[in-house]
Amino acid sequence: MRLRTKILLSVIPTVGTALLLTGWLVINSATRSSHDAVYQYCEGVLDAYFTQDLASRVELLKKNQLENVASFVDRFQQEALTAAGQLHLVWPGHLFIVDDRKNIIYCSSDEMSDRLPEAWDSILERLAEAPDRVLKGRIPDGIYGDFVAKYFRPWNWGVVIVIKGDFLHEREQRIWITVASVGVITSIALILSLGMLLHKFIVEPVISLRGASQKIAMEEAPVSIPVKDGDEFGELSRDIEGMSYRIHQSRKALREAYDDLKSVDEMKTVLLSNVSHELRTPLTSIMGFAKLWLKKIDGRDPDTPLSAKQMAALRDALSVISGQGSTMNDMIDNIVVLMALTADDAAAEMRSHDLVTLVEKVSNDLWEQIEAKGLSFALTAPSESMPVKVDGKLIELVLKHYISNAVEFTQEGEIEVRVVTNEDEVMVEVRDTGVGLSPEDAEKVFEQFHQAGDVMTEKPKGLGLGLAICRKIVRLHGGQVGVQSRLGKGSVFYFSLPCIDDV
Repeated sequence: MRLRTKILLSVIPTVGTALLLTGWLVINSATRSSHDAVYQYCEGVLDAYFTQDLASRVELLKKNQLENVASFVDRFQQEALTAAGQLHLVWPGHLFIVDDRKNIIYCSSDEMSDRLPEAWDSILERLAEAPDRVLKGRIPDGIYGDFVAKYFRPWNWGVVIVIKGDFLHEREQRIWITVASVGVITSIALILSLGMLLHKFIVEPVISLRGASQKIAMEEAPVSIPVKDGDEFGELSRDIEGMSYRIHQSRKALREAYDDLKSVDEMKTVLLSNVSHELRTPLTSIMGFAKLWLKKIDGRDPDTPLSAKQMAALRDALSVISGQGSTMNDMIDNIVVLMALTADDAAAEMRSHDLVTLVEKVSNDLWEQIEAKGLSFALTAPSESMPVKVDGKLIELVLKHYISNAVEFTQEGEIEVRVVTNEDEVMVEVRDTGVGLSPEDAEKVFEQFHQAGDVMTEKPKGLGLGLAICRKIVRLHGGQVGVQSRLGKGSVFYFSLPCIDDV
C-alpha cells in the first residue's frame, strides 16, 4: 500500500470522527438555541399581551373603580379577547385562552375544542400556583408539540401559545441538513488541505529519499536531495547525501582496485605466455648448439686436435649461446625490475648526478653495438654539467632501452642523442632514422607487453617490457615520457627530469 493511501486512510477516519462529534455538538447547540429563541419569542408575545392588554385594562378598571361592576368588566374582557385575536404568530401554531372552569374562551384556530382536555389539568394547576412565572414544556397527552403559558390572576385566565411540533421538527431538519452540508464540504476541504500538506511535507520528501536511494543503488554519482533543512527529513537528506558521497568514493576505490587487480592478472597471464614463448627460442638455440657439439665431441678422437674450420664453427656456436644467454638474462632482469617498480613500496635512491655524464657512459657502453650495425652516432649536449637528483642506475637503464631500441629498429642512417634544458626541467631525446611507428603503435608503445610490428613476421625480440619500465622509472622521478614518430621516417623518443641547482 502506498504511503499516500496510508496517510489518507489514517486521516479520513480521524477527520470524519472529529467532524461527526463536532457536528453533533453543533446540531445540539443549534437546536437548543433555536428552541430557546422560539420560547423567548413566545414569552415576549405573552409579556406584550399581558402588559399592553390584560394588565393595562385591569389598571384602567381599578382607576375607575369599576372592577365590581360586571357589565363593565365583561366589556374590558371582550376587548382583551379582541386584542388577543390581533396577535399574529410568525410560525405555525395558535394561541388560546382558558378560564378557571377550563372553558376555552378564545382560540386563534379551530384546532382546540371549547373545553380543555383533562390532560391539561396539571398545567393549569402549575400555572395557578405560580401566576407570575411563564411555564413552558411539552404538550401532554402524547401530542407532538410545545407550549408557553402564563396565568392572569385578576380574571383567572390561562393564556397559552401552542408551538406545533412540525414547526420545530422542520427547523431541526433544516439545522441537520445545513450542518451536514457544511460538514461534508468542510470535511472534503479539510481532507484535501491535509492531504496536500502531508503530500508536501511528508510524501514528497519520502519520494525524494526513495529516488536518491535508487540512484545510489544504480551506482550513479553522489546524489543531491531537494529537501530543505529544518526538520528530520532535511537532516536525513543531508545524512543520505553524505552517505552517497562516501559510497561513491568507496565504489570508485573498489573499481580502481578491481582494475588494478584485473591489470595485474592480465599482466601475469601475458607475462607467463611471453616468457614461455620468448625464453623457449634462446633455450632452443642454446640446447641445440650444446647437443650438436657434445655429439661431435663424443664422436671424435680425443687425441686429434680441432681443425681451424671446426674451431670457427665452435666459436660461432659459443657466440650464439652467449648471445642467447645474454638475451635471457636481459628478459629476467626486465621482469625483476618491473616487479620492483610495480610494488607498493617502490622507491628510488635519489642522489645528485650530472645527466650529461650518465648519457656519455651509456653511449660508450653501447658504442660497439652501434658500430656493428654500421650506424653513425652523435651526442648533442651542453658543455656545462646538467645536475639532476635521480637514481643513477635506473636512469642508465632508461637510456640503455632508448638507445638499444633505436639501434635495433634502425637499419641504416644515424642515431642522435640530445640533452637540452627547458625552463625547470631537462629533456633527453633519442632520434633515429629507423622504421618508425604507426599512430596506433605510437599511442600504445609504452604499455606493458606491447610490441610494434607484425607479430607473425617481424615481431621484435623481448617481452615488450622495456618502454613500460622506462615510463615507470621516469614517473617515479617526477618526469614524463613520450614519442614522436612517422612510419618509415624514424622516431624521436624523449623523457624529462626535474632540474636541481647544483650537483
